[in-house]
Amino acid sequence: MLGLIAKRALALTPGVRYRYNNTGYALLALVIEKVSKQSYAEFLRQNIFQPLGMANSQVYDPNAKIAARALGYSGMSDQFALSDQNRVTAVLGDGGVYSSAHDLARWIDALERNTLLAPKRLAEATSALVTTDEPRISYGLGWRISSDRGEKVVYHTGTTSGFKNAMVWVPSKKLAAIVLTNRRDGEPLKLAMFVLDEYWNQ
Repeated sequence: MLGLIAKRALALTPGVRYRYNNTGYALLALVIEKVSKQSYAEFLRQNIFQPLGMANSQVYDPNAKIAARALGYSGMSDQFALSDQNRVTAVLGDGGVYSSAHDLARWIDALERNTLLAPKRLAEATSALVTTDEPRISYGLGWRISSDRGEKVVYHTGTTSGFKNAMVWVPSKKLAAIVLTNRRDGEPLKLAMFVLDEYWNQ
């Protein structure tokens, strides 16, 4: 991955204009390994998964045996075909993590309780740093930022081989919706927003 990144020129000056891509996240995983002197998998296990009790979360390993793991599928004409993760699609940093809705709820809870990040760092990550091409949506540090009913809404989606997911979070309401699917199509973000709406005023 580093070899591929090194061969490409910057598409634009960082911080000037929004252009989403996964390269920065893949590079960040390599930086984490360099600084921590640990594998990315071990770093996440020791610093996030284990302390937060995320027992069903781990970094992609083609040889790992994962109980109750969902396989990924993609729509092919009038049927679904197996389209699971592999070494090429499970690049670390921008993806390559297996988890569950329950574990991701633990992660959001840790963010809300400031047990994972200091409040200042979380505020930076969820602040609108650059506008996107989508109306009324900005980008922070790993989060899309919008608003609804006067409250900040932070969210992100993820699509890879055989999977499409969404996570939407309203920090001020301590309210989040997580939708994980094991198919490459569908609209998990729309479903997550629907679930959020159902609980917003309760």
